[in-house]
Amino acid sequence: MICHVADDLPEDSMVRVLLLDCISACRNYLYEDMVKSRYGDGWYPLKPSELEEFCRQFYRSSSESKLTKQQHQLLQIFKKTPRLVVSAPTSFGKTRLLQEIILDRHYNRIALIMPTIALIAETVRRFRQDKRFDDYAIVNTMSVPIGNARCIFVLTPEKLDLLLDDNEDLQFDFFAMDEIYKIQDDDDRKAVFANVLYRMSISGSDFYLIGPYFKHFSERFLRRTDSQFRHYSLEIVQKDEIRLQDYAEGDVFHIDGTPVKKARTDKTNLKRIVNALKDQRLIYQSTKRGTESTANELASYSNEERADSALVAYIKENVSEEWSLVQCLSKGVAFHHGSMPRYIQAELVDSFNRGEIQSLVCTTTMTEGVNTTAKNVIVYSNKKGEELLTGFDYKNIKGRAGRFLHHFIGRVITFYAVEEEEREVISFHYMDDNDLASDEVLCVNENDLLPDAQAKRSRVIALLEDHHVPSELIRKNKYITVEKQLALISRLRQDPELLHTLLFQGNIPSTPILDTILDIVREYLFSRKDYDDRNFTPGDLKRLVKFYVYRRPSLKELIATQNGATTDTRIRKTFYLISHYFEFSLPKYLSCFQNLFNFVVSESGESRQIPLGFTITMLQYGFTESHEIALKDAGLPDGLIAKVSPNLRECRSIEEIRLKIRITPEIFEILSPFEIDILKKSL
Repeated sequence: MICHVADDLPEDSMVRVLLLDCISACRNYLYEDMVKSRYGDGWYPLKPSELEEFCRQFYRSSSESKLTKQQHQLLQIFKKTPRLVVSAPTSFGKTRLLQEIILDRHYNRIALIMPTIALIAETVRRFRQDKRFDDYAIVNTMSVPIGNARCIFVLTPEKLDLLLDDNEDLQFDFFAMDEIYKIQDDDDRKAVFANVLYRMSISGSDFYLIGPYFKHFSERFLRRTDSQFRHYSLEIVQKDEIRLQDYAEGDVFHIDGTPVKKARTDKTNLKRIVNALKDQRLIYQSTKRGTESTANELASYSNEERADSALVAYIKENVSEEWSLVQCLSKGVAFHHGSMPRYIQAELVDSFNRGEIQSLVCTTTMTEGVNTTAKNVIVYSNKKGEELLTGFDYKNIKGRAGRFLHHFIGRVITFYAVEEEEREVISFHYMDDNDLASDEVLCVNENDLLPDAQAKRSRVIALLEDHHVPSELIRKNKYITVEKQLALISRLRQDPELLHTLLFQGNIPSTPILDTILDIVREYLFSRKDYDDRNFTPGDLKRLVKFYVYRRPSLKELIATQNGATTDTRIRKTFYLISHYFEFSLPKYLSCFQNLFNFVVSESGESRQIPLGFTITMLQYGFTESHEIALKDAGLPDGLIAKVSPNLRECRSIEEIRLKIRITPEIFEILSPFEIDILKKSL
C-alpha cells in the first residue's frame, strides 16, 4: 500500500498523514526519503514527533546509514553470529547491508565472490565511489602483492580459486558470496562455486552468503560452520504484472495510459509494448543469439537516430563496423550476454543507467544481482538456454523490475505462463550428497562427507595407491575426474616413445607437439559438454588455438578467421571461444596434462619437464608479461593494453601501475578520451 500510494501521491493531507504513519509503522524510513526526493520536502507539513526522531536514529548503522527494519535485524544478528546465510528478494538491499557489515566490523582482508563480470563491475564501482572505503584497496585482479594492507578482493569464483591455489597461506577475515544458489545449479560452474565456498567456509573466516528466493539452506552446512540462516519474502519494490498470455488476440490492455491491442505474433506484440512504454526496459531472452536477433528487431522499427558514442567508435575500431551492436546503439537499443568482453558489458550497463539506452536485451547475466535503472522487465522467452525457465528463474528475473530508492513500483510483462516459486532448499552437495564425483571426494575433509561418500573417498585413495599415483597430484587437477586422469597416466606410461616425442625446449611447443597435446587432451580430459560442443570442430579448435598462441592476433583478426554466415555469428563465436575455451577450459586441461605428463616423465628417470606455463598464460590472458596480465585481469581491452604496455614494463602489480600512471601522466597522451575513461574506471 505504501508503494502504490507513494507512487502517485494524492494532494489530500489526511492521506499524506496516513502514508507517513504507515512508513513509520513498517520502520523503512528510506521510503520517506524517496517521497521527499520525488515530491520535495514540503510533501508533509507536520514536524516529526520526538518518538519518530528516536526511531529514525535507532534504525541507523554505526556509519550513520539508514537501514530498513529487516536490515537492522540482520546487522544485529551478524554482530552476535558473524556467519550468516540470507535469502531475500532482489530489492531487499542485501549488498547495501554487506557494506554496513564491513564498516561495522573493521575487517582487514575481504573477499567478495560475484558470479558475473557485470556484477563485479557494479560492485567495484559502488565501493570505489563510497568515501567510507577510501582506506581499502578495492582489487578486481589477482595481480596484486598479498601484504598487510586493508583490501577488498572482488573476484569471480574461478579467479578466487586460482588466487588461493597460488597463495596457499592466504587468509581472509571475511568473505561474502552473492547468488549463493549457484552452488546447486546444474551447470559448468557449479563445481568451482562449491569448491570455493568449501575452502573459504572451513578457513575460519566470518561470512555472509546471500541470494534470492529460497526457503531453507543446507542444515548440515549450517551446523558444521556454526552459521545461521534467515529468510525474508518482503518485496520492498512492488511489482505490477501484465500477463500477455491471459489476453486473446484483439484484446486491449493499457501501459502508461496507452491502449495496446494484442496482436497475433510475439514480434508485433513486443513492438507495440515497447512503443507504449515511457520508461527504460530490460528484455529477457534465453540465448546469446536470441538477444542479438531481438535487439536488431527492436532497432529496425525505432525512430531514434543517435550520433556515434565513444563506445561505438571504439567498437568500430577494435571489433567490427559491421557488428549489429553498432547499429542497435544508434537506435537506443543494445544486447548483453556473458561472453562479451568485460569492458563492453560494463559500458553497456553504464550507458543504460545514464539513460542512453532505452531497451537492453539480455540473458540472465543482467538478472543475477546486477542493479539497473530499469522500471520495466519484459520476459520475452520461457526458456533458459535450451531448458524451460523454472519458477525460481522467473521470480529472479521479475525481481529486476524497479530499483529501490528509484522506483516504488516495477512493471513485469510476460509473454508466457511460468509459475512463480521459491526454491525449497539450497543444498550443498559436498556435505549433503553421497554421490560426489571422484575428484570431489578428494577435495573434502573426510569428516565432512556423508558415509557413502566417505567410503567412495577410501576407494579412490586405494585405487590411486594401486596405481602408484599420489593423491596430492590428482587433487591439484580440480574439476577433472580421477578416472580421466588415471586413464591419461596409463596411456603415457604405456608409450615411452610418445613421452620422448612431446618433450621440448624453450617456452612454447612446436606446432606438431601442440597438435598432439591438444588431441590427447581432448580424448582424455575434455568434459562431455566440451567434447560434444558443435560450435567448433576438433580441427577448428586446434587451428584457432595455434593461431592465437603463435600469431597473437588482434580481436579483429581472430574474428576474421571464424566460420560463420554473418558478422554477428563470427563475433559471438569469437567471444565464446575466448571466454569459455581460452580463459577457462583449455588452461584447466593443459595444466592437468602438464602435471600428469611431468609426473610420468619423472618416473622414467628423465630430468626434463614439459613447460606449458607460457602457452597456458597466453591463452588465459592474450599476454604474458606481468603488467599486461594485471591490466587484462582488471578488465581492460586488449587494444588499450597494447598501447600502454611499453610504458609500464617495470610494473609487476596493479598497484605499481596505478602509481606509475600518477607519476607519469603523459601515458594518457596516446589514449583517446574513451580509453582514458576505461583506464580510470578499471584502475
